[in-house]
Amino acid sequence: FIRALAAPADLIVTGGIDGKLRLWTPELEPRGEPFDGHKGGVLSVALSKQGEIASFGVDQILRVWSSANGGKYRESVSLNLGRPGFSQQLGNLIVIDPRWGWGRQVAFAAKDDLLAVAPFDAKLRLFHKDGKPVAEMPQAHDGQQVQTVAFVAGGPRLLSAGFDKKLRFWMADGQSAAAPVEAHSAPAAGLDVSPDGALIGSTRTDDAVHLSDGAGTPAAG
Repeated sequence: FIRALAAPADLIVTGGIDGKLRLWTPELEPRGEPFDGHKGGVLSVALSKQGEIASFGVDQILRVWSSANGGKYRESVSLNLGRPGFSQQLGNLIVIDPRWGWGRQVAFAAKDDLLAVAPFDAKLRLFHKDGKPVAEMPQAHDGQQVQTVAFVAGGPRLLSAGFDKKLRFWMADGQSAAAPVEAHSAPAAGLDVSPDGALIGSTRTDDAVHLSDGAGTPAAG
């Protein structure tokens, strides 16, 4: 079944537990043949404005796919982020619930020159889309799993949320951009930002939704 989805404009990209990526038209017609993405399920996919696809899977590999003149996609970047040791996973496994799944663990920056990924080692990492490392935040959420990431359109800021129940803001160099926001009373499960960056929406594992403005202040109403 489908585990990851990206659906901007005229292309839909899905990733499944079979490790394959599939492209679809807005009418849900298959677009080309599926291509092998990962050994194991795909956890997250993202699509840049230039049409590049980023995918991240349970194999802890970040892949970037590009297409010349709209043709067949080819893999341009493959980064093995390594499997964390059992001790690194233990704290997350104690609180994890299989029903939650994973949030969006990979995201393109608004200008598509940066890529953020949150592997299963509690770190948050930034790369250029060619795979060159930019920054690493080893204790992004106090050593707890980063569940979901999103860039703010028109700026360098990155948002993240995770098992520490907080919403955190980052600059493109990996430095903190603002104080953490106590957004939830349960682990965060999802995060998104409006196209103008003025509204942030995040969800938590008890099905509650938190809305705030671009600074993290709770939205009125």
